[in-house]
Amino acid sequence: MCALACPPSLRVGLLMTDPPSEPAGERVSNFLQVPLAIEKIIGFGSLVCLDSFLYIFTILPIRSLLAFFALGSTYLSPLFGGGPRRCVPPSFYLRRRQAC
Repeated sequence: MCALACPPSLRVGLLMTDPPSEPAGERVSNFLQVPLAIEKIIGFGSLVCLDSFLYIFTILPIRSLLAFFALGSTYLSPLFGGGPRRCVPPSFYLRRRQAC
C-alpha cells in the first residue's frame, strides 16, 4: 500500500532488490574472520591489564619505599645530630639573585 502512496523517488528504493555486491564465499570468509579479530582485541586488553597489575605490585611499592626513605632522612637526620639533609641538592633551588 505504501508503494503506491509514496512518491516515485521513494518507490524506486522499495521495489528494487539489489543483488548481493559480494559473492557468498567472501561473506563466509568475513564471517569466519570476526572471532579471530575479537580474540586479538581481547588478548591486547589482557596484556594491558597485566601491565597495570605488575606496575601496582612492583614499581609502586619501590617508589613508596624510596619516598618514605627520603622523607625520613630529611626530617629525622637533624634529631640524630646530622645537619639538615635534603634529598634535592641545594643547587636545585633558586637563589635570590636568580629569582624573578
